[in-house]
Parts: sequence; structure tokens; C-alpha cells
Amino acid sequence: MKKSLRNVSPKAKIDGFLIQKMADDGVECFVGGRQDPVFGPIVIAGLGGIFLEIFKDTAIRLAPVTKNEAMDMPKNLQAYPVLEGARGKRKADMEAFADIICRVSQLLVEAPDIAEIDLNPVIVHEIGKGVSIVDSRVFFSRIL
Repeated sequence: MKKSLRNVSPKAKIDGFLIQKMADDGVECFVGGRQDPVFGPIVIAGLGGIFLEIFKDTAIRLAPVTKNEAMDMPKNLQAYPVLEGARGKRKADMEAFADIICRVSQLLVEAPDIAEIDLNPVIVHEIGKGVSIVDSRVFFSRIL
């Protein structure tokens, strides 16, 4: 990797590399949110990866959300049967998915300098196996 980066312009400073285990199989989901100028902090959840861009099938709530509200959000998605184990697939760990939704919503409330946050994809594994946050992005409204 160092060898291939030597020719990059401008010269990149390499502090090290992060190597981690590949996420196990599951349903690619999305959890995010932003500071809405009218409503304040909102949290968004839905199918992630390319499905977010193609289908735009999301559920939106005012933050913070309760565990019950977070559990209800995916039920409003057209893609909910995928999470429920459609066509012989295993059911997704909805408790773990709801926990991530709650945590992101609470973070948006407690850190209003976060303008926007995107966790995409969040791999929701089968029941009892939790979730893996594969990629994340955070934008701040001002430099901290």
C-alpha cells in the first residue's frame, strides 16, 4: 500500500493503516440524521448501500426517539419484509438496529454541532448477532 501511495500527488502523509475483519452477512441498512432548520434534530433509517439511493425508502422521526419508536421505524419501510426474513432468509436483529437508531438520535440531540451524520451501510446481522457499522461520515456545523 505504501508503494502505491508514493506516486500520489500531493504527497500523502501516512500515519498507519487500519485493517479490520470483514463484516459478516446481513441486511445493508442506513442510519443517519441531521439538524433540520425547522424541526431540529431528526433521525432517518432505511435500507442502505445502493438501495438507499435507488429506492429512497426511509423512515424519519424527530430526535430523540424512544426504543419503541426506533423499533417501529423499519416497520414503515416498503422493504420491511427483507428485515423480517423474506423468502427463507433469517430475520434481522431488529433490537440491535433499533439501538443504533436510538444512539444516533440521542447523539444529534446532545451534540447540536453535528450538522449531519450518515452510517451507511450498517449491516444488520441475524437475530442475536448485532450490527456492524461499515462506514460513517459526520459533518459539523462549525469547526470544534
